[in-house]
Amino acid sequence: MGKEWEQVKRTLDEIDDDEGKLECVLFDIWVANDIKADERINLFIGKVYDINGQLYVTDIETVFGDPCSKNPYNDSNTLRAFIAPPVRMKLQEDDRVIFKAHLGRLLWDHELILVADRKNGHDVKTFSELDLSETADYSEVMDHILNTNKVPSFKKVLFECNINRSVTLLGNKKKELETEIYELGKQKEDILKAVSAAQEETEKYKELLEETRQKKRETEAEIVNIGYEIKDYRKRYHDLFSEAAENESNKIARKIDGDCLKLIKERLMYNYDDSRIKAFLMALTTSQIIALCGDPGTGKTTFAKQMSDALGAVFHLIQVQNNWTDRSDILGFYNPINEIYQSTEFLDALIEARDDLDRRGAEAPLHIICLDEMNLARVEYYFATMLSLMQQAPEDRIINVLPWDVRRKLKDDPENEAYQSLIRYRNLCIPDNVRFVGTMNMDDTAQHLSPKVIDRCLFIEFGRDQISGVNTDHNNSSDIYFPADEFREISDMEIADDAPEITGVLKRVSPRLDKYRRCMWPMYSRLCATQDEETDDAVADHYVDLFLCTKVLPSLTSLEEAAGILSSAKYQKTVQRLEAGKERGRLIHPFDEDSWSFWE
Repeated sequence: MGKEWEQVKRTLDEIDDDEGKLECVLFDIWVANDIKADERINLFIGKVYDINGQLYVTDIETVFGDPCSKNPYNDSNTLRAFIAPPVRMKLQEDDRVIFKAHLGRLLWDHELILVADRKNGHDVKTFSELDLSETADYSEVMDHILNTNKVPSFKKVLFECNINRSVTLLGNKKKELETEIYELGKQKEDILKAVSAAQEETEKYKELLEETRQKKRETEAEIVNIGYEIKDYRKRYHDLFSEAAENESNKIARKIDGDCLKLIKERLMYNYDDSRIKAFLMALTTSQIIALCGDPGTGKTTFAKQMSDALGAVFHLIQVQNNWTDRSDILGFYNPINEIYQSTEFLDALIEARDDLDRRGAEAPLHIICLDEMNLARVEYYFATMLSLMQQAPEDRIINVLPWDVRRKLKDDPENEAYQSLIRYRNLCIPDNVRFVGTMNMDDTAQHLSPKVIDRCLFIEFGRDQISGVNTDHNNSSDIYFPADEFREISDMEIADDAPEITGVLKRVSPRLDKYRRCMWPMYSRLCATQDEETDDAVADHYVDLFLCTKVLPSLTSLEEAAGILSSAKYQKTVQRLEAGKERGRLIHPFDEDSWSFWE
């Protein structure tokens, strides 16, 4: 409730000097507005308003940011300050001002304080006079007053208030420190008790330590015995390995030519379209991931296994988990505690391929590593190392899985038996006889591929309306195989210049696509060498059509990139796939007629 105005006047009349009267009024204002004791200062901020021809300051706040919205003498009006005529002439409505208060005229209960009087007209300053922005906050106002000499009277008041606040803060800090010292004293007593108890426990553990040392000596003796057993197993493994090598030598290496397409189809358990087989084979001549994508249950993994068997390749199936997040999920990690390497199926497959290549050289078969449901996790996370190395020259695809200090020990002392289990993990690389295949389900359970992954993949699609029937002429003979050297990556110096041209779109989408176009053409032309019924132009058109469907369309982000090359009627598969992508895009973005989506 507001105070009775007449009572206030009587109280003020009993005070002799104006400064005392002002102090009394300000004290009531501070208390009414819950202003903290260390922030009670005769320095305010407000905004100028014109009320019936008179200028007032309203929206009054302290320089510390606490609003003075309550008038302790009147419940119906907010606090405002009257502006004396000498100052009023230089102010305009809505100016933000900083002012020191003087005693009011005491005529009305809302005119308790006076912004400036006739003698002290300098005690009100607009923000523009002080070179302050109209939106300046309280810290800027205080810093400006303390660091300039434009308003020394304001500076003195603010400086004294800051000293009082600092004293209060230091006093509070002293109390906190005294409390903390008391608590630390109690903790010291507890620690001394704990130390005494720990000393007693130490004596007990000394006896246990001696028992452990004895068990360690016994275990070391057992390890020596196990070492002899391992040597025996190695000898037996060598004998078995030699027997397997002898079986491999019975297989006949076969070269890729015009007749091998028919031979490969006979060795497949199911009937597959020629374009899928050709796309798979020509992708093997590059370092791309061969991505088999489509709905679940359409035979993607089966196709990868069948093609591997038909080529006489070694097939490694790796089940991708949805919690894979980094390279350790496929490459394992070194355990420094027991000094062993925790390997994975993926890493073991790379090592097996490397050893096979070292042993058999140009006659080594392909090793196809299939990442089943590869997009259950983010490919660019767990496969990041491989994605980067695949863009390097074959001789630069080195994988360092052992820490640097361990690699140095192996180099300095390779005969040390303690390091024998780690030797197989040094000098690791992506062998030339390894190719990566990935199966992808195009549904809501899978992760979307990033542009980086799409750029390094060739996509072969599988649909439910394309499930292949059983091959009644299936021949499961394993007497031949196609060496990895037949699918050797073509270097930049060997890239074919006679590959069919594709107008400008490859450079607009990605310059690397043009390199793939020329790298895969030699394999495709070899596969079609005996197709006498097709002209050279027809073979070239079919190749361009297949290349567009498997490599270019998945890389497009809009129809605008495909302008001018995808409307040709001779590229039937591309046109059909483009129309399907448009329909898919319209389902996703029904109000965009030009939308396009290769993916579900």
